[in-house]
Amino acid sequence: MSMCPPIMPPMFAYSETLARLTPFWIARRRTDEIIERDRRQIREYKRRLRKEAPTVSKHVGFTVNFSRGFYYVWFDCSSGMPSGIPGCTPLTIFCPDYIVMKCKLRIDQVEYMECRRARKR
Repeated sequence: MSMCPPIMPPMFAYSETLARLTPFWIARRRTDEIIERDRRQIREYKRRLRKEAPTVSKHVGFTVNFSRGFYYVWFDCSSGMPSGIPGCTPLTIFCPDYIVMKCKLRIDQVEYMECRRARKR
């Protein structure tokens, strides 16, 4: 299943405006925090995987989509959902957890986002 933002333009318009107004150093710092959180979750999941056999394949990390110069990030929060589909509530599909402009990120951050985006396809 491919989610191609914006699904609900009025909701995205406000978030995209905030992303445009965010200074690049704040966007970079916040993206570094998100990437570090993702890496910690993956390490923890792999550590648990070695200890015990998982009963259900859990998607770990976040889902990234790219549209019109913005990265839309959803954090996965349900162990029962298929890979690449955010859980929690149906509203999470319409409201990304984080939106950042590609032009405000460093090259290494863009590469990480593109790598995460490629894994979801």
